[in-house]
Amino acid sequence: MKLSHYMLAFAIAVPTLARAQDAVKPAGPAPQVALAKLQGNVAEIGFAPEQQRWEANIDLWKARLDKTGKLTKADIKKMQNAFSRMEANVSKLIAPGEKERWIANRDLWQIVMGMSGMPSETDAAMMSAVFAKMQANIATIADAEEKERWAANAELWKSTIDRM
Repeated sequence: MKLSHYMLAFAIAVPTLARAQDAVKPAGPAPQVALAKLQGNVAEIGFAPEQQRWEANIDLWKARLDKTGKLTKADIKKMQNAFSRMEANVSKLIAPGEKERWIANRDLWQIVMGMSGMPSETDAAMMSAVFAKMQANIATIADAEEKERWAANAELWKSTIDRM
């Protein structure tokens, strides 16, 4: 085979491999398991405002996990309703620890919904910093059911950040 044939094959293969590496990795079964755990836990919440916050968060996760790759404007619009419900509810929180967790969660959603395509290094760094703050806060939760909800939510965020 001539050298030019090898060069042509190489010229075709390299951009294809590069695009494949740039693609967002699909969510494996772990996020679906964490989401199911979160849904089961949220179904048991007796305080309506808290349940509404979590249901809006679950709606956001369902929309995000149903989509692999870049979020389109239609995806963002679909997510915006759930985000607005969650944000309005979070703005009424008084307990400092809980408010801090929810603000971190909100900030993570804002970053995800604001990205156009692959996250920049700045996006990834901001998400990691906010996620670390959320994890430190989760470690202080005393209530077992609340801790389980937040652990499942953190697992979803970790999976999301790891796939970037």
